[in-house]
Amino acid sequence: MSLQDLKDRSAYFTRLSLYVNGDTFDCARLSCGGVIEMCRAVMDGKIKNGFAVVRPPGHHSEPEDPSGFCVFNNAAISAKWLRTVYPDKVKKVLLVDWDVHHGNGIQRSFYYDSSVLYISIHRFLQENRSEYFYPGTDWGGSNRVGDGDGQGLSVCLTQPTFGAR
Repeated sequence: MSLQDLKDRSAYFTRLSLYVNGDTFDCARLSCGGVIEMCRAVMDGKIKNGFAVVRPPGHHSEPEDPSGFCVFNNAAISAKWLRTVYPDKVKKVLLVDWDVHHGNGIQRSFYYDSSVLYISIHRFLQENRSEYFYPGTDWGGSNRVGDGDGQGLSVCLTQPTFGAR
């Protein structure tokens, strides 16, 4: 998505909890690039492990639909980048997403992919509940386990309430 696309569609994105301004595109690229550079440093042996604390986050951004404060899906892009740049070293990827909200973008990015195990720990309201909780789709349910080559590789560990009781 180009900077002009973001500007043209800013009103649309605002409805999807994606607020944009003149710096959004550059900040999102820096955030995603920072995660990729951390992955590169680990793979090249410059560091033993890494943890990227970046904003904006990425787990709500779907392949063709940025939303939920997420322009680019940093985790999905980095996982695909690792498999592309280091195909002899990176055969499989494990992505663990622990957030109060379901990471719909990561799940949809790899739903049919046999090379990524996606585990999401999040709050999820059952369909019979009248409450809305972002992202508000049934994709976060424990019955969404992947399909095709990715069947069984999408794991949603759900909590029906805020916190333990």
